[in-house]
Amino acid sequence: MPVSESDPLPEIVLPPREAVMQSVVFMPIGRAVGRIAGRALVAYSPGTAWLVPDERLRRKIIEEILRSAPS
Repeated sequence: MPVSESDPLPEIVLPPREAVMQSVVFMPIGRAVGRIAGRALVAYSPGTAWLVPDERLRRKIIEEILRSAPS
């Protein structure tokens, strides 16, 4: 199910600067539900951010990212 404007705003867990300054653990996105983004995930084109640092990764957004990724 695509993310829509009626979805709740993402949970912001840390101030963005603090999230970027933390050590980062890279992992497959499918295993990242509930984790806090340490870096932005940007799709190109058009360059729109799916995730920003400090945001808790929700299952719905991860499913949409995986669905939209080229195979």
